[in-house]
Amino acid sequence: MKYLILGAGPAGLSLGCALKALGETSFLILEAEAEAGGLCRSLEVDGSPLDIGGGHFLDTKRKEVNSFLFQFMQEDEWKLFKRDSRIFIDGNLIGHPFESNIWQLPVDKEIRYLISISKSGSNTGKPVPKDFIQWIYWKFGEAI
Repeated sequence: MKYLILGAGPAGLSLGCALKALGETSFLILEAEAEAGGLCRSLEVDGSPLDIGGGHFLDTKRKEVNSFLFQFMQEDEWKLFKRDSRIFIDGNLIGHPFESNIWQLPVDKEIRYLISISKSGSNTGKPVPKDFIQWIYWKFGEAI
């Protein structure tokens, strides 16, 4: 192989498709997970979608972003979810995802949650728990 691409997320798949469009066939894409998608994957938990990485890092509400992505990854193979999620916490209604919208909280609560997240298991190398409630604490810290 001339090129080895590690990861079948948006970047790896896009690179593979770009190479193919240039006529390059000597490449291999390796993915550690059972399915492609990388940080754009969602799991169904209790009948609702849960972004497992940073699925929200793509601005999929913009038509040109989807047009670009669907050049490389067929739209009919995506799991598409329509949602407008809000989180009610500490008497405040903020946007989803939580970690991207902490700024919508009063400053004292914002600081408390940011400190909690910085000390969470997801940021300190602790193993990912299998229980959903424990996963929430692992991801966001004890203040949640």
